[in-house]
Amino acid sequence: MERIFVDKMNYLADKLHHEVYLITSSQGNHPISFPLSPHVRHIDLDIRYHMQYQYRLLKRLWLKFKLNRLCKRHLKKKK
Repeated sequence: MERIFVDKMNYLADKLHHEVYLITSSQGNHPISFPLSPHVRHIDLDIRYHMQYQYRLLKRLWLKFKLNRLCKRHLKKKK
C-alpha cells in the first residue's frame, strides 16, 4: 500500500506537475520506505500518537485530546 501511495504522489508531482505534500505525524528518523520524488514535499509534525497507549483509559483520552490540538496547531503553522 505504501508503494502505491508513493508511486501516485511521484506521478502527480513529476508528470502532472501538481504541488504534492506528504504529511506524517511521527516519521521521526525513520526513512520513507520507497524513493520519494524531490518534487514531493515531506512534512513531519512530530506528534507521537502511539505514546498514548501506554496509559489507562482516562489519561489516554486526555492525551488524545491534547495531541489532536497539537496536530491542529502544527498544521496551522505549516500553511
